[in-house]
Amino acid sequence: LGPRVYVADTYNHAVKIFTHADGVLRDIFGGQRSARLGEFNEPYGIAVGDGQMIISEGAGRRIQVLSLEGEPLQMIRFSIERWRTWSNPDVHDEYDRVEDYQLGLGLCLDESRLR
Repeated sequence: LGPRVYVADTYNHAVKIFTHADGVLRDIFGGQRSARLGEFNEPYGIAVGDGQMIISEGAGRRIQVLSLEGEPLQMIRFSIERWRTWSNPDVHDEYDRVEDYQLGLGLCLDESRLR
């Protein structure tokens, strides 16, 4: 493990960064539910590499790319229709209403793709 541990604090709508050696909280990004860049609506997964954090949001249905200092760099928003197409276009389940549907993504990072 590197010198820092990154945690998606889902229901506090925050990303928290701790020092690995002593567990001290070093930084918090977000902290209230928001659709603004650099803030979160249920952050779910985090990948870190090449000087960036990539954070997926469950209720926000988006992925944000931030610098390690918390500066927003990019956002990718998912529509319900697009996510259904990616997950399985032939399956229709109980998630047919927008208010019932949430996107949760775990992330895996291939650093060679960030350059």
